[in-house]
Amino acid sequence: METVKIDIDVVNKLRYALDAHIKEANEAVNRLVEREMISGSNDFMMAQYALIAGYYWAMGESELGRAFIKKVKEFSEYAADRTSLIDAYILIGNYETIDDVFDEALTWYFKALDLS
Repeated sequence: METVKIDIDVVNKLRYALDAHIKEANEAVNRLVEREMISGSNDFMMAQYALIAGYYWAMGESELGRAFIKKVKEFSEYAADRTSLIDAYILIGNYETIDDVFDEALTWYFKALDLS
């Protein structure tokens, strides 16, 4: 294996590329949030809010996703699509772990397991 020296210019280029990617991802999420989401389908609405909350979770911005996870919970009560519900329940469980509410997280994970 060959040892390669990495200088500060390479590190700065990588940092700039990462920052640009995060900025682009944030802009994509903001475009989703700005769209008015109206649908007669609880499954669709739950999935859309879960998508936004999932983006925030993946970007490490879970605090921004909390409002959307509340909507996911609301729509999950009326949704019927099993696959979407499983995904939503797992995502809700992930958000519950932020506040160390592990018994609540387990409840959501078990709901997902019951459907799978």
